[in-house]
Amino acid sequence: MLNDVFTNPVNYIQGNGGNVVLVFANGSTTDYMGESLELTIPADFKSVIFWGESGDTKPVFMPMAGSHDLIRFYNLDLQNTSSANDYIVNFNVEGNVGEILIDNCNISKTRGVVRVQSDGAKGSIGSINIDNCVLTDIGSYGVLQTKVSGFTLNSVHLSNSTVNTLSAGGVLVTQQDNVNISIEACTFYNCVAGSKSFIDINKMSNVTVDVKNTIIGQFYGYTGESTIKATSVKGIATTTNVFTTTDCPYNSGYEWGEILNVSSTELFVNPAEGDFHIQSASQSSVAGAGDPRWNE
Repeated sequence: MLNDVFTNPVNYIQGNGGNVVLVFANGSTTDYMGESLELTIPADFKSVIFWGESGDTKPVFMPMAGSHDLIRFYNLDLQNTSSANDYIVNFNVEGNVGEILIDNCNISKTRGVVRVQSDGAKGSIGSINIDNCVLTDIGSYGVLQTKVSGFTLNSVHLSNSTVNTLSAGGVLVTQQDNVNISIEACTFYNCVAGSKSFIDINKMSNVTVDVKNTIIGQFYGYTGESTIKATSVKGIATTTNVFTTTDCPYNSGYEWGEILNVSSTELFVNPAEGDFHIQSASQSSVAGAGDPRWNE
């Protein structure tokens, strides 16, 4: 059925203006990688929403030509086979997308989440919004990689989410002017390789960074010998209620927010097992910060 939707789109858009919603049954698994297929959204689709039915277990979706108003993933487990392979969204065609929205999803075992590929990507993405998600075991392309020229990106917003283990040189890596980047109410642990930048804008112009109510634990593979940069360019970030543990040291002049006097294991209940509730002794120090799911 899904193959037919994407290979014969004209059969599914009559009377709906090209707006398509694909609903995945609770507990089901859709494995595109296992069939060595690449899912390309047809130009006939004005917008497409991948929607997982509610229930105890999110549907598993193992994952684009033309222009689209909206590409949305909702209530899904988005998986690849490992952090060394593939992407959730790989934009490598000429076209324009109004918004990419990923909300209420678990994302894991993928080389990158959203990637704009240099060999073929032309056009623009208006906004990329990731909300209320848990991201685990993300590889060398991070949450966002748009390190290409001749492409336009307006804004990136990451909110109410947890990122646990990300080996890339940056959580968000862009190479466009005039991008608005914001992070709000998020928890990060074991993210960003040593000597790299949490947010890397590649020296582009008129980029704004706003980070609020966020907790940053140890960086990826921390051994006590190296540091990272909060942003690749000094002084571009505006921060409110941002906290970093002692096992994520910054280069001098590249810090942001407040440095706590506790390590990740002293702040979180059990970070090695993915439990980022705050230990009682530190709750007052980071009140109101981090992914809200850990404040319940």
